[in-house]
Amino acid sequence: MIKSPHRTLAPTKVIQSPWRGRIFSVGLLTLLLPLSAKAQEEVLESENRVWITGRVFWDTTSANWDAGSLWANDDTAEFNQGTGVVLIPERVSASGLVFNTTSTIADGSITLSGISPSITVASGETATIGSMLNTLGDLTIVNAGTAGDADTAGDAGIVILSGAYNLGGNTTITNNAWLGIETSGTLGTALEVESNGTLSLGGVDPNTVSLNATLSIAGTGAEESDGAIHVNAPVTNASLSGTITLLDNATIGSSGRLTLESAIDTAGHVLSVNATRSGLITLNGPISGIGGGVTYDGGGTITLGISNTYQGATTIINGTRVTAASDDVFGS
Repeated sequence: MIKSPHRTLAPTKVIQSPWRGRIFSVGLLTLLLPLSAKAQEEVLESENRVWITGRVFWDTTSANWDAGSLWANDDTAEFNQGTGVVLIPERVSASGLVFNTTSTIADGSITLSGISPSITVASGETATIGSMLNTLGDLTIVNAGTAGDADTAGDAGIVILSGAYNLGGNTTITNNAWLGIETSGTLGTALEVESNGTLSLGGVDPNTVSLNATLSIAGTGAEESDGAIHVNAPVTNASLSGTITLLDNATIGSSGRLTLESAIDTAGHVLSVNATRSGLITLNGPISGIGGGVTYDGGGTITLGISNTYQGATTIINGTRVTAASDDVFGS
């Protein structure tokens, strides 16, 4: 289980969709054809619906929204203080999720519809989604800040995926937003961690979150994380394969056990590998790139298991223990 750093973690007119409620049909159309102009208009004009605190079940038959209204699929769901735990008996769809308070969505499944849905969380709050999460388009994780503006310096806005998920398009984690993943699943086409965002991975020992992903990263991670890619605690395990490209200087960090099979391209930037004193990071994928370099930091243990071809400086600091399988792991 990933622990967030806080665990020790204008309404517009809505157009009725002819396939409202038929989630499979929407998914099929999205797979076969681009969204029609009408479908895009419906998503753009979806209505913000506010959850009534104290209610429990999110479905299309319970009057749990606004002033006692029913949920209409493909609207945007907003959750305010006092929400607590919301249960989905079967399945719903929404064009976006807005969490102004720490909340949990559990059971059933939720599909984020449209071409660019988002999950927005207020600064310092945590949204845990245990329901099956599906996306049909590109997903953005956003820190809403405390007054409608992204909080670039304070507490992160945190999304935890504790259940199954299938992210169908590209996923972007924006500035000081945090996406925590506790189970293995499908991350979609590509995932970008913007400057000072965080992708947090880890299953509670002996379980390991194993992901294959095309990643691009920048920055040192969201507030209270160990990096743009992060494993949170000594009892968590994660394994990552695929590719990682640096968009700027970036940090990969772990307080638990992180195994990287990914091929890493520094793209002329500085990669910092940050194993904290309880952390163990194993790099089994090659590091390449011209310029920049690699810094090993954090005071923990880092194991280099393969030859690297990056051209740039290699720095080991803060008592970090680096073990190497051969003499050419430090590039040139």
